[in-house]
Amino acid sequence: MSVVQAFAAERNEFNKFKAINKQHRNANINAIFAYSVFFPVIEIVLALSIGLIVWFTAREALGLQQSQQGVVVAFILCLNLLFRPLRMIADKFNVVQMGLIASDRVFTVLDNDDEEKVPEGGYLLPESRVKGQIDFKDVSFAYVDEQWVLKAVNFDIKPGQTIAIVGHTGSGKTTIISLINRFYNIQKGTIEIDGMDIKKLPPDYLRENIGVLQDVFLFQAL
Repeated sequence: MSVVQAFAAERNEFNKFKAINKQHRNANINAIFAYSVFFPVIEIVLALSIGLIVWFTAREALGLQQSQQGVVVAFILCLNLLFRPLRMIADKFNVVQMGLIASDRVFTVLDNDDEEKVPEGGYLLPESRVKGQIDFKDVSFAYVDEQWVLKAVNFDIKPGQTIAIVGHTGSGKTTIISLINRFYNIQKGTIEIDGMDIKKLPPDYLRENIGVLQDVFLFQAL
């Protein structure tokens, strides 16, 4: 909330909330409508079934024997037992629908592959921690096909040196950090740390020696 207020984005965030809340309301209305249709249909079918049995029994009452009356009563009881699970399904219809939606969201998250698969390197630097020499040599990278975010980038950073990378949003600042962490594979060029190509270093080992602090919020103007 403090970030929203700092960017004076209260109205935009409230409008986004109203839109999401409207979708939630409409979904609940549709679920209640389905329940209000399904449950009465089950009750009507059950009532009609019992009514037909009673009508048939009344019509044939004169010809029924004593033992057959008990069979009719037992049949009505069995009919009620048959429709009891259908009543329960109708009563739990909303719960079933919410469970299906929730499970779909869970499986969507589980099936989502946010991190690009990178080959595991097996080489470790002689020192326990890297010194910090970073070299970009003709590095080109694109998220989609050949829509280059970085193209033939060259620079070197000495150990202990502090540099600032400045540019517009989307110019590739965060992409450079992601490439150093091997979150993505570069299409061209090489990235070296302490003279070693990072493709030869295990990702876990590499990331243990890198610290990134980034707190960026982007608000879409409505």
